[in-house]
Amino acid sequence: MDLGQLLTQITGINQKYEEIYKHTGEKFNIFNLLDLTEDELSHSKILESLLNPKGMHGKGNRFLELFLKCIGINDFSIDKIKTEAEYFIGNISKDYQTGGRIDIVITNENNKKQQIFIENKINAIDQPNQLIRYHNYNQDAKLIYLTLNGDDPSEDSIGKNNDKLNQRINKISYKKDILEWIELCRLEAINNPLLRETLTQYIILIKQITGQARSEKMIEEYKDIIVRNPENIEAAYSLYRNFIDIRKLIFEKDIIPAFENIAKEHGYTFNKSTKYKFLEKHWCCYLQKENWGNRKIGFTFKDDTLRGIIYWIHRENIDPDFEKYVLANYGEDKGYKNNSNYILYKYAEDKYKNWYLDFVKEWYKDNAEIIKYFKGIVKDLTEIVESKDYKL
Repeated sequence: MDLGQLLTQITGINQKYEEIYKHTGEKFNIFNLLDLTEDELSHSKILESLLNPKGMHGKGNRFLELFLKCIGINDFSIDKIKTEAEYFIGNISKDYQTGGRIDIVITNENNKKQQIFIENKINAIDQPNQLIRYHNYNQDAKLIYLTLNGDDPSEDSIGKNNDKLNQRINKISYKKDILEWIELCRLEAINNPLLRETLTQYIILIKQITGQARSEKMIEEYKDIIVRNPENIEAAYSLYRNFIDIRKLIFEKDIIPAFENIAKEHGYTFNKSTKYKFLEKHWCCYLQKENWGNRKIGFTFKDDTLRGIIYWIHRENIDPDFEKYVLANYGEDKGYKNNSNYILYKYAEDKYKNWYLDFVKEWYKDNAEIIKYFKGIVKDLTEIVESKDYKL
């Protein structure tokens, strides 16, 4: 069987399981309907409510006990516990050594120095000295860095060459640790139908955001076709070996030229980052105009999987007065955030945030809406940079 025939059979399996998902209702997920798929604050609230011994789940400290077991913490007393989400530890100091908000805090009320700090990262970029600030607030606290895949915190968060702090941080993932924990919680809730089914939907959501949403039976059917004869195995391995290059070709030959055209049509200079290699680090592009000086607007991804695209105004070599003006007029009240790299940044809407399969399918189906959306972003950022209230 050649590669074309193999892909045809795989497509047939995909279509079959799409129909199964429709009939079973697996795609009907309340978290998706409420746009909570990758909303970090919402995930933090969900996790905190499950960790809270006084939570509405009615399981006391059992869920917390299972969580600590899953992440390998066995020296934390859970007799009298208080949990809080978005825990305020003071205003951020000018030197970024103190202050901020911790996503989830677990405190032993009998010994308030005994705490667990959980920094929950799904799409957000690390803030300046974020974990340093949490560590300075309570140096006895256990630091948990939770990401989709168990990533390391960035230098922005822990500082350069800070091996001592880095060794204190317990790096856990939604893909393994949280999924395992929620599955254990569901077993505990076997006799509580509403709680059990809510946890089931959350498990589906976790699998979705960590790329594990496909049915095990479907994977078995893939395998059966592939191992049926040596030619199938050879074709599958050929596709696997060339998959990165295929993504690169789609990205560079079809998608990026559209962004270059947006720049060209409206008189911008378009530049792609040469600092990183494709799919090894963050791809980045920026747009400028001749009269902007050092000001740049642009797009970059959170990581090398083309996940979490953000748009921004760059901070490098920027007039401090302009920065103050922008933050005062277009800050958090407009939905923007800022960090050590960007005066302002914001994630694209969910539909356009991750350039995965659905995005690429939509691109080849009809990319007019996608291009219109990103043109709108360029227009909004340009209006900020060229604000009539601030001279260039």
